Amino acid sequence: MQNIIEKAEPSVMKINAPRLIGRLQELAKIGMNTRGGLIGN
Repeated sequence: MQNIIEKAEPSVMKINAPRLIGRLQELAKIGMNTRGGLIGN
């Protein structure tokens, strides 16, 4: 499925992929921080 998407919209994937990865990383950091805060408190 990824190959089809990449072939259909390579430019869109190249532009959006880093943004999506960055958002996922930010959400993961926030999730870990909130969990640590809840456990710490």
